[in-house]
Amino acid sequence: MNDDLLIDQLAPSASAQWMGERFARVVDPTAGSLTSAAVWLFHQLQQGHTCLDFDLPVHATRCGAKVGDERDILSAVVPASWLTDLAKHPHVQYVQPGSAGSHTDSDKLLVLDGRKLFLATCRHDEIQVASALRARATKKCAWHQSAPATTTSPAEQAIAAIRRNQLTIVTGGPGTGKTTIASRMVAAILSIAPVEVALVAPTGKAAKRLENSMRRASLATITATTIHAALYARGEHALANKRLVIADESSMIDLELMRKLLEAIHPDASLVLLGDAHQLASVEAGSVFADILPGAGETTHPLSSCTVRLTENYRFPADGIVARVAAAVNDGAWDRVRTLLNDNAASSVRWHVVSDSRGVVDACFAAFKSAPESRVLCGHRRGRDGSLAINRMLAKRVGGASNPDAQDGDEFAGRPIIVTVNDEVTGVRNGDTGVVQRNAQGELEVLIDGMSDPLPLAQLPQHEAAYALTIHKSQGSEYERVIVVLPAHPSPVVTRELLYTAITRTTGDVLIIATAHAFQSAVEQRTHRASGLRDRMSV
Repeated sequence: MNDDLLIDQLAPSASAQWMGERFARVVDPTAGSLTSAAVWLFHQLQQGHTCLDFDLPVHATRCGAKVGDERDILSAVVPASWLTDLAKHPHVQYVQPGSAGSHTDSDKLLVLDGRKLFLATCRHDEIQVASALRARATKKCAWHQSAPATTTSPAEQAIAAIRRNQLTIVTGGPGTGKTTIASRMVAAILSIAPVEVALVAPTGKAAKRLENSMRRASLATITATTIHAALYARGEHALANKRLVIADESSMIDLELMRKLLEAIHPDASLVLLGDAHQLASVEAGSVFADILPGAGETTHPLSSCTVRLTENYRFPADGIVARVAAAVNDGAWDRVRTLLNDNAASSVRWHVVSDSRGVVDACFAAFKSAPESRVLCGHRRGRDGSLAINRMLAKRVGGASNPDAQDGDEFAGRPIIVTVNDEVTGVRNGDTGVVQRNAQGELEVLIDGMSDPLPLAQLPQHEAAYALTIHKSQGSEYERVIVVLPAHPSPVVTRELLYTAITRTTGDVLIIATAHAFQSAVEQRTHRASGLRDRMSV
């Protein structure tokens, strides 16, 4: 790739430029040298990082350039010489990595912690999260005396862990039964004492799924809510009054939200974090769950004794083609992925090769027409081959809508929808899906998945078409048949974590529609978020 073109692609966004310049002027109106570093720091925050890491200054997943080439070019746009200037700057606190100052808060707005530049607020959040988790991992829970002997079953290990200390982490891939084990953990604790339980998740859809697992375990009186709603609850519903807090889809919890959650729960409460570090990280800055998780077999990590790993998959066979392709994607092994798909062309995981965006859209229509029960999952929301465009195309070609707009189109019988807000009046959550149908009186109504009674169309809150969803919106769901649509051109947001999440949504059948270049790029690109949290956990 042309070096000048790559440098241009790595330019910070206009909003990062504006925020960085404004921030630098507030900190020091005369500090020209501070401006460039502040601009790049805000650019990194927008990309999900919590700092500007000078060992990997900008995580540039630009296709067509080798990683080594990117590092060389990045050193020109974010030079290491800034480190010397920042370390001496009067408005930047500099601390040596590993020193006592690395783990204390700063009275300045910017902190150069070793070779990482932080906003003091982000660094504060990392320090607080690491400190709170380490403390809970060693503090005995209220029912510690009831801890059973060590067992080998993952479910029994999780129950044993929650009976020991105040922190339990349950991690496992899709379909390994994390929410089922959560209900068993709740039942086990309630058999000991009448504990107040809070079930939370970063999204309304995940909260509803966690709540449903409790109902299946005859724990219907225990309801779930989003973390944001729980943080603002008052009275008997306040988090401070709960003694057992279970958070699902923890990989989606960003750094600031995790810090707020840990601050809100009672000092004597037990916390359970459920998640999969290989799935998509949070939309906002941070990759907390991945950063705090001990490595497999790691025994010296402060959270090793309270971490339980689930390996048995109940969604698809562990030795089946779905599991093998997902594992190859997770390993970033493009040659292995290609070989598996070529050698198993007639299997339940297939690759339809296309050459451009028009081919992506046409192939998607053909696949959906032959299997309309499929769920289309897109790597992008916008663009010619994004979920909005594919929704419009399917609404027009399949549904015959005169106004096929995905967000404000015609409602007609058979139109699938997804709710985009939480609504307390109707009880539907952001991420709930359903289908428009016509009742016996000829009126349009909506049957939401999981609800027994349909809603009059007029009562349905804000929503849009759901022939196609972004892969982000599908996280936590499962479908019998999945059509995975990748944008025709490689994209920095379409990574192996995104593709892994899409493939593992199925209980049986996956069709991947992609160009060879975009597919290979997705497998080989890995989400990396610069952070200091992993280092702070080991102190």
